[in-house]
Amino acid sequence: MPDNTKLVVVPVVLGLGVAATGVVLGNLVMIALPLIILAVFPGLPILFHAVYHFFVKFEILGDRLAVIDHVSDPFVSSRGRQEIQLGSIAYCFYVDKEAHLLTNLLEKLKRYNVPETETNFEREHLGTHYRVPETVLDELERSSQKTLNDVTATGVILEVEDICERNNIPRKVRREICKRLETDQGLRFETVRERLNPYHIDPKDLDRIRDEFSSLDAPVVSPFLVTKINLKKLRKIDESRHWQAAAKSRIGLVLSNADGTRKVYLMRFRDLKWEDARDLMATIRDRTPGIKFLMTRKELHALLK
Repeated sequence: MPDNTKLVVVPVVLGLGVAATGVVLGNLVMIALPLIILAVFPGLPILFHAVYHFFVKFEILGDRLAVIDHVSDPFVSSRGRQEIQLGSIAYCFYVDKEAHLLTNLLEKLKRYNVPETETNFEREHLGTHYRVPETVLDELERSSQKTLNDVTATGVILEVEDICERNNIPRKVRREICKRLETDQGLRFETVRERLNPYHIDPKDLDRIRDEFSSLDAPVVSPFLVTKINLKKLRKIDESRHWQAAAKSRIGLVLSNADGTRKVYLMRFRDLKWEDARDLMATIRDRTPGIKFLMTRKELHALLK
């Protein structure tokens, strides 16, 4: 059923009312016409959702997440069944972030004849198969890491907000700390701790904030480097200005383990009803407490709201 059930219920009620009136009046046109309309218009969204029910599913099976997607997208080779252990999920991000980072890498690797169909951008693979020098690989890793710094800060901000709320820290103080976290790339744990000292924060909560700060210095490029995205097909779609495909690349979700060797692509995540999408993400967060969301605060709030 469509997310808004009124789109089906209201036309059905009106149509059956008109048909019933036609029966009373003995008017065949009044009987047949609304039934035909009902069969076509409300029937189409129901049919589409029924097809999705059989061809696209998200299932929690014990300690695993299974994604069954027989529709998929032309630039993501994830059609069929994908599975990942919930406990192994380390990162969640949008497909667009992976595509953007790898497209930039591919552009910088032009002189080494790395093809657009390549799906492995790990250091060892690039060095062995394309003879990319170590110095070049070091620079690529540094530049890629720099582009991700703003989104890895999301975890710190969310942790601070959560702890402030649970400890009844004044809203003005919360806003001040989070604003500084967003704008001051040099802000460190000690600064936040000093600002929270007057409020007697539980040492365990402070440890959680410290852990989040330590993650800012951890390499988070690895989950992007082994991919199922066909960059050649994606480029052709971009060149054709196929806005629908570009939009899908932005809203498709990826759940990855720490080194990117195990991933699932939830390309139809937004086709779920809002309640189902929210429940799925809540389950994933509950079962994978260490998960990092490599996205902006705005994107994360929209995802989890």
